[in-house]
Amino acid sequence: MGKKTFNNRRISLIKGDSTKTVPQFQGKCDIIHIDGAKHAHFPETDMKNMARVASCNNLLLVDDCSKSWPAVLKGVDYLKRNDLLNNIKMPVPKGLIYRDAQKGWCIGSYNVKYQAEPIPRSFTFLNRTFCAPSWHGHNCDLFFSKPCSNLSDECFYSNITGTLSVPCKRWHGAQSVEKITWDKRVTPTDRNEAHAKSFNYYKSLPQHLGNIIEIGAGPFTQAQTIVQGKTATSITLIEPMAFHYMTNVKRCFYKNGSFEVFRQRFYLYLRRS
Repeated sequence: MGKKTFNNRRISLIKGDSTKTVPQFQGKCDIIHIDGAKHAHFPETDMKNMARVASCNNLLLVDDCSKSWPAVLKGVDYLKRNDLLNNIKMPVPKGLIYRDAQKGWCIGSYNVKYQAEPIPRSFTFLNRTFCAPSWHGHNCDLFFSKPCSNLSDECFYSNITGTLSVPCKRWHGAQSVEKITWDKRVTPTDRNEAHAKSFNYYKSLPQHLGNIIEIGAGPFTQAQTIVQGKTATSITLIEPMAFHYMTNVKRCFYKNGSFEVFRQRFYLYLRRS
């Protein structure tokens, strides 16, 4: 099924004992799925081993995370007690899985303690190359580091691109603050009207917007305002806290997994990274 869906991608199936296959993927995996019922006697071992393959911005999905499978819950409890999880929630919001939410899914992320390799000098996103923090120049070959502190992102800031990359610990700290901020919000937008006004209500955009990507959409999105009076083919939201917002923010715009503006209804592509 996976190879048919992503026929333009290279997908490899790795079989074998996790204690032997894990080392070659250490710190490289963005999405980790553990099917507890398939290894009812050893889910704790698999969960411990899989923590080593988690990338900085990882998503952890644990199936059979319910009282029907005590060995799975025991494994999740082990991860909590040993500070191997940043967060874990159960269940995933209804509509995002094929079976009822009571089936028993846990969703969260590993607290990354391993890094596959140092941050490279540059990285490519949406077919454009950007310099990593402290690297500058046309080929990202000039190094210049600015002072930084717990309350300042100056050392990660670029006059050209802003702040594109920060260390794992700092990123997770920022997400914790975002949770506190938006969980208590009762309004359905985040200064959308002010943003629209500053861009002359997006009048320079074409009538048909094609495929839209909003990066860091938050629980309310700016796309809901931009699309008003226009049409689009698809909308992709890149938001690391999307599932948390759908569950916990009362007026999250895409709470039910769809995006509706002026009689247009889109089924979303939700991405955490």
